[in-house]
Amino acid sequence: MKRKIYQFKKVLGGFVLGTILITNFNGNVFANNATFMLISNGKELPKPKFQNRMGTFAVHFSTLDVNKETLVADLNAYFNLDENNSFKLEREHIDELGNTFYNYQHYYNDLKVEGDIVFIQVKNNKVQYVGGQLIAIKDLNTSSSLSNDQVKQKAYEYLGTSENVIESEIIQVLTKVQSEDQVVVKSAYSLNLYSALPVKSMQIFVSTESGEVVKAY
Repeated sequence: MKRKIYQFKKVLGGFVLGTILITNFNGNVFANNATFMLISNGKELPKPKFQNRMGTFAVHFSTLDVNKETLVADLNAYFNLDENNSFKLEREHIDELGNTFYNYQHYYNDLKVEGDIVFIQVKNNKVQYVGGQLIAIKDLNTSSSLSNDQVKQKAYEYLGTSENVIESEIIQVLTKVQSEDQVVVKSAYSLNLYSALPVKSMQIFVSTESGEVVKAY
C-alpha cells in the first residue's frame, strides 16, 4: 500500500509542486470535509480539498469501492459543474504495480481550460486517488468578434518586434489570470511568437472580449 501511494504522489506531486512554484501562492484549503452523494450509485464520496486559488486538489479513494466508469460519468456532478463543462481523456498509462493513471482535460463550451487536469489512479477498476487542478466555471462569455489580424497586431505590439518572427496557429482557450487576491478564468486567443533578432519566445494571450493582452510568458 505504501508503495502504491508513493507511485501516485510521485506523479501528482510534481504537478502540484510545479503549480505552487509558478503561482507563488500557498493558500489555505477552501473546501470542507463534507461528503458528496454520487448520483449514479448513491455512494457518499469525500469532497476534493482545494489547496489554492488555482484549483489544486487531492482526494483519497482507496478505502472506498468506487469504479472508474461510475466516477468519470459523474465528474460534473462530483465537482458541481453545469452542462457546459466536460472532460476528455488525454493520456493513459500503466505502471509496474498494475496501477493505471488517467489524465482528463477540463473543457468549457468545448474550449480547453489551461492547467485544469483531473488525474485518476485506478487499480482493478477501483479508484485509488483523484487529484490535479480544477476551477468551476459558470456563465463565462466565450464569444468574440476579433479577427486573426487584430489578435496578431496586439501580440506583435506586446512582443515589441514584427521582424524575423515565426508565429504559431491562433487557438482560443480559457486561461487562468492571477492577481494579488484572486484568479479569474478568461477566454483568450493564444499565440506563440518566436523572434530571431532579438532572440525571444513568448506565448501571448489576447482577451476575446477586450482585445487586450491578459497574460504572456
